[in-house]
Amino acid sequence: MFETFSWWLLLELIGLAAFPIAFRFFRNLPDRGYAFAKPLGLLLIAYPYWLLGTLGFLMNTRATALVVALAIAITSWFVFGRKQKVNTAARLVESELQIASDLAPTAITLETNAKPSRKKRVTRATIRKKRAEQSAAPELLEPTITHYVLRNTSSPIEWLRKNKSLVLATELVFTVAFFAWAFFRAYNPEITATEKPMEFAFLNGILQSDRFPPLDPWLSGFAISYYYFGYVIVALLTMLIGVAASIAFNLAIALLFALSAVGAFGLAYNLIQISEFRLRNENSRNLQSAIRNSQFANFFFPLFAPIFLVVMGNLEGFFETLHARGILPASFWNWLDVKNLASASVSNSFVPSDYWWWWRASRVIHDVVNGQTNEVIDEFPQFSFLLGDMHPHVLALPFVLLALAAALNLLRQKDFPN
Repeated sequence: MFETFSWWLLLELIGLAAFPIAFRFFRNLPDRGYAFAKPLGLLLIAYPYWLLGTLGFLMNTRATALVVALAIAITSWFVFGRKQKVNTAARLVESELQIASDLAPTAITLETNAKPSRKKRVTRATIRKKRAEQSAAPELLEPTITHYVLRNTSSPIEWLRKNKSLVLATELVFTVAFFAWAFFRAYNPEITATEKPMEFAFLNGILQSDRFPPLDPWLSGFAISYYYFGYVIVALLTMLIGVAASIAFNLAIALLFALSAVGAFGLAYNLIQISEFRLRNENSRNLQSAIRNSQFANFFFPLFAPIFLVVMGNLEGFFETLHARGILPASFWNWLDVKNLASASVSNSFVPSDYWWWWRASRVIHDVVNGQTNEVIDEFPQFSFLLGDMHPHVLALPFVLLALAAALNLLRQKDFPN
């Protein structure tokens, strides 16, 4: 239990250390990249650690990993964590509201701590007046100042203080997902079968190597010739915490589950926040009422994203329960043509009794060519987490979501081509 809590606490510290950088980089997103601070922090620490180690400047040790992590944290807070002198709120008003050009969008400023960049000044009253004029026609309106723009402050600390609900919701998603899957792995911790021995060997090979590229545990005297950067990240966490590799392997599975869950939550939250303000409005009062009533939806609907991504799979599991109970005739199961499902045991309960019955869900697609069956691997995240697979495509999941968030942030830039 202590190792699990230490692993969780380390990720919280890494996320906190990287948040100022995320705050500046994801300036066009409503959550300012908070949901993606943890994978971003892992990337910012692991990449220079790996690169400098590969070039021969660093040794692969716990002390070196700690120095690199502290350097990133100090740089993040002392360089990016300072209060911005640029009027962020004004820039958001310019890009989000897109008020008519006669208001000179480049001169829009609000009553914030930042100094106006132009002499011409547009106050909240002016913006409300312009919105009232627009509401006379059935047009799409953009975010309200009070709910969105003013919460995007010029300092990470200010933002954290003013967005406590979002921070709490995001942390709850990460924490619940991490401890829930760590609990699941505690009842199935064996590192056996499929490719898990290979993955465990790569992790140990990196931990036992003084420099990069790491030694190949399968071929003595040679370097690993595989996609091993994800294992470097896990090895870094293992060294910083000081846990055994066998424990770290299962904690890493729980971490990947949690980072994927919170990344999906953050991506959905940002998309909903960006789109929900494009409301067709009859008058400004109805718009304000809709915004107030949407507070519950702000955090409820994004929860479906992690459920769809890391919890749900395909329909094969549902069909497994029906077949186990003996529902539907044999002709249906032959027509469905899922490999070995038609011949699976019938237990007269909704719980399948075959060994590894859930494996079939990852092989539901197959081709028959000249009488020969060609199996197609159609794995999905829940299958990989259930199996405990730490393959590169699983290690990459949180960073794929990070890349999608970066793409959305880029798309939100004012000067990005349509």
